[in-house]
Amino acid sequence: MNEAELSRLAEAFGAEIARWPAKEREAARTYLRAHPEAEAVLTRERPLDALLRGGAAGPPLGDEVEALQRRILESLDPPRVVPWQGLVQRWRDWLVPALALPAAACLGFVAVEIWPALDPLPVAGSEPGGLLLALDQGLPTLGPLPERVPQ
Repeated sequence: MNEAELSRLAEAFGAEIARWPAKEREAARTYLRAHPEAEAVLTRERPLDALLRGGAAGPPLGDEVEALQRRILESLDPPRVVPWQGLVQRWRDWLVPALALPAAACLGFVAVEIWPALDPLPVAGSEPGGLLLALDQGLPTLGPLPERVPQ
């Protein structure tokens, strides 16, 4: 084994030799014992291994990240606040449900009391189930049919 092959295996399988193929592990350990400076190849791959495992790859960036977040937030436009927006929101939240019951009551009143009064020709069967009753009794529902006028 040489340093190029060690580097290739480290890139392919990571810095932990225990995860390498069995036939390559012993050769890599022997090479590292003979060449301690080759440990730098594995050290170079450890941050990537840590990222892939979900751990931190290096020292936390705390101050740099906070400074970046602060700069981004300062560059944003402030949100526009409409003075009456909260009032409309509050009214909508209680007004819509409060008007639903009276609206349903008005529609029920129109359907039961006013709509039948608007019917211009009351005929047999205008009440619920009346048409079936009239047909069952053989009564005409629209009155007698007009006689044919000879031409």
